[in-house]
Amino acid sequence: MEAVIFDLDGVVVDTEKHWNRAEKEIYREATGSEVDPDRLAGMSITNTYEKLCEDFDVEVSREEFFEMYESRAEEVYCEKAELMEGLKEFIQELRDLGLLIGLATGSYWPGYVIDRFDLDFDAVVDSGDVDGKGKPEPETYRMAVESLGVDPEDAVAVDDTEAGVASAKGAGLYCIGYSESGGDAPSNADEVVDSPKLLRERVFEIVGR
Repeated sequence: MEAVIFDLDGVVVDTEKHWNRAEKEIYREATGSEVDPDRLAGMSITNTYEKLCEDFDVEVSREEFFEMYESRAEEVYCEKAELMEGLKEFIQELRDLGLLIGLATGSYWPGYVIDRFDLDFDAVVDSGDVDGKGKPEPETYRMAVESLGVDPEDAVAVDDTEAGVASAKGAGLYCIGYSESGGDAPSNADEVVDSPKLLRERVFEIVGR
């Protein structure tokens, strides 16, 4: 293994409860209905909008829907997000072993988190970089491994949603499902861990260090 690629929400930062509350409001404004955010967890905003259009009478345009997210993103990431326990130290340990570190997220605003917590990644791919559909389609993780200059089989992904896991596995990566932030464990992951300690142990075992 040459690289470890992390998802953002629920893996690098604990934002699930904050986005859950915000998305309930967004979906209510967009559809006039109560929609459970968990059913759309991990999807890119584009795919979320299209899924809502399939299931509900959406009352806003795609651009208006994006603006609803954007208006809440700074508050979530700059004021409410909490860095996952031991994350910076974990990244440094991986770097010390010579591994490349990537970020592959369905968010459009990872810069808020990177700047706030002074994080360092060798490659960052967000939904704004993806030409077409983001998670659960494989392009987000495919672009991440290409940016890192490694083959998919030489990278391990860490993601906390079924959409994210589908993206990673569709791109050919081994994927650890992470459920520490309190959400349901992604059933389609190659394996699941539920604590920072177990995540650290399994990643080190998988990368062979």
